[in-house]
Amino acid sequence: VLVKTQVVVGDPKDMICEVTSNLQADVLVMGSRAYGAIKRY
Repeated sequence: VLVKTQVVVGDPKDMICEVTSNLQADVLVMGSRAYGAIKRY
């Protein structure tokens, strides 16, 4: 399995489409810290 990590700057909806298109990726895996309003404080 080939894994590539990239950090890019820009509007997320545009950058996700651009990067996956450039990589010709079959799968995109994204993570989140899942901080809600209460956990932030």
